[in-house]
Order: sequence, then structure tokens, then C-alpha cells
Amino acid sequence: MIAKAQTLTVTAAITNNSKTAGAEIVQLYLHDKIASVDRPYKELKAFDKVFIKPGESEQVSMTLTQRDLSFWHTQNSVWLAEVGEFEVLLGSSSDDIKLKSTFNYIN
Repeated sequence: MIAKAQTLTVTAAITNNSKTAGAEIVQLYLHDKIASVDRPYKELKAFDKVFIKPGESEQVSMTLTQRDLSFWHTQNSVWLAEVGEFEVLLGSSSDDIKLKSTFNYIN
């Protein structure tokens, strides 16, 4: 759960299962499950690139704020974060989601 003026940190472990060193770009998307306006199903909110040696794991953390939950309300000319349930999606691209979780935003 996240409330106004709070942050939410999303952390995931990324493991290199190959025999060679590599890099991965982890992308964090948000989905507002019930929005009052049309919003994209997956909105890119953060990303991070990690370099990992063979067989090792790295922790990736990204922080979300109220602004990340918001959309531009054209009638009132303000950023608006609506109360409700959001889905967090982590992956290497929008078509390759590896982890999903949900949280509630309260005002």
C-alpha cells in the first residue's frame, strides 16, 4: 500500500544463469487496474541496467512516487493519482514480463 506523499520501492533479484558475463535492463511498468480515463495497459515508469558475472545475482531496486501513479487531468490542469489498485510489472521489455505484483494507492 502507498499513500499520498509516500514512496514504494520495488526490489527484485536478477540472476545470470549463463557461462558468460552479461547485462540486463530491468524495466518497471505500472498498470492502473480501474482508471477513470483511458490509460496504456503498461506505462514504463523506471528502468535500470545491471552487469552480472556468470552464476551471480544482483539486487535491483526502483522507487515509485505518487507522480508515477498520476496522469495529466486536462480539465483541471493537474497531475492526478486516483485511489485504487495498481499492478507492477517487471521484465526485460514490455513483451517479456517476468514478475507481477499489486498494491493499493490510498489518498
